[in-house]
Amino acid sequence: MEQLKKQRIARILGALLAAVLGALTILVAPHAVAAEGNPDLNRTGSITVHKYAKPTWQGLKNDGTEQTAPAGAQALSGIEFKVQKVEGLDLKKAEDWNVVSKLTAKDDAKVTANGKDYNLGVASSQITGAGGVAKFDNLAAGVYYVTEGTDSGNNNVTEKAKPFFVSIPFPNSSEWLYNVHAYPKNEVVQPAAKTLDDTGFKKVGENLVWNISYNVPNVAEGKDYSKAGVTDKLASYLKFVSAEVKVGDTKLDAADYTTSDTNNFVTVELTQSGLAKLKGQAGKKLNFALKTTLKELPADGKVENTGANFFINDMKKPTPDTPPTIVPSDKAVLGNYRLKKQDKDTHKILEGAEFKVYEKDTDTEVATAKYVGNGIYEFEGLYLKKIGQNEDTTGITKQFTLKETKAPAGYVLPTEGKTITVTAGKTTNDDLVYDNTKQTGPSLPLTGAAGQLLLTIGGVAVLAIAGGLYLYSSRKRA
Repeated sequence: MEQLKKQRIARILGALLAAVLGALTILVAPHAVAAEGNPDLNRTGSITVHKYAKPTWQGLKNDGTEQTAPAGAQALSGIEFKVQKVEGLDLKKAEDWNVVSKLTAKDDAKVTANGKDYNLGVASSQITGAGGVAKFDNLAAGVYYVTEGTDSGNNNVTEKAKPFFVSIPFPNSSEWLYNVHAYPKNEVVQPAAKTLDDTGFKKVGENLVWNISYNVPNVAEGKDYSKAGVTDKLASYLKFVSAEVKVGDTKLDAADYTTSDTNNFVTVELTQSGLAKLKGQAGKKLNFALKTTLKELPADGKVENTGANFFINDMKKPTPDTPPTIVPSDKAVLGNYRLKKQDKDTHKILEGAEFKVYEKDTDTEVATAKYVGNGIYEFEGLYLKKIGQNEDTTGITKQFTLKETKAPAGYVLPTEGKTITVTAGKTTNDDLVYDNTKQTGPSLPLTGAAGQLLLTIGGVAVLAIAGGLYLYSSRKRA
């Protein structure tokens, strides 16, 4: 009986102990999670980078919340961003929160605050996609250093966004943010233009000028322009001659830029004195005029020069392997012409003539023909016209006036010119046969049987006349 009583008391005490422990658990548990106003440092978060071109948006809230892009905002895809955690900071400590706002970048491996260095963790990289967005997920609580990397999207970024720090969580005025949005802006320059200047150009062997231009971008206050120039991988039928550079209407001095030509890869780059002259010229056109000689006519008659790039400030300097980014607005179109020279009567070929072509119905000389043998004279690479880069050359022709300016020895020089039609990209023969008539020779003396016969006839006639006169005189005397 006594034993049963003890067991009953034990069960009652066990139940009371369990109830007390349960109550204690309820009282203690809330202290394992953050109070309502404190950041939850056990929670992971994210950093979302939204990449846009300048100018800075009006009314943008720089508070870590997601913003609505204004109409016309230019999102930039293909730009790399890196995120590195700042080591040695514990956001559970109030004194470390005091350090966060004082952090500055020292190099790619360290940052500093109050004279103390903090190492950076391993970098995680993302490239902005459609809409210019790059998101870094599953980030533990801490402070992160965000830097901009390379531009693989041909955005023409001339000045990268400054590195910045983001804390997770981020102290917003209304709440702690665990998914933070950042909107760094880039200084970009619009794509460069490339145009053809054909002033005075008439044929193969003469010069064509290619103008590559872009607007001078802004630079941050206190910063200088670090580099500026263009590259052009010339087609094999072009030869680089020289370059001129202008900022707006002002021609730069020869000392303000350098030129190089390595296997037809031409680089024109501003020197320090040239870069200094860009100061205060933001928005003006920076033009590089590359003079080239057309050495020979391409098989299709089209002179295209499509290998150009440009660079300024933070843009990477192109190499010969860099794909071209500048599309020329136009191209030159040329054609050849041949004719055959022969004797009008015998049709035998003739050498020693000279031919020239002129602008139609004018005295403006264009080219002199070259004798290629077998009675054939050729005009190589006559300039027809300049057309748009995407225009088809099919059916493009131009008329010239052809004149023989020197006849072969012993032949008459024609006085009239002929109208010829030259077709783009082809050797136009037109079955043109240019005949020459022999000169009139000198008068020869009358000799041989024919001359003797004429003399005999003449003598007989004289005798007949004399006999007639004698008979007439005799009758008259009788």
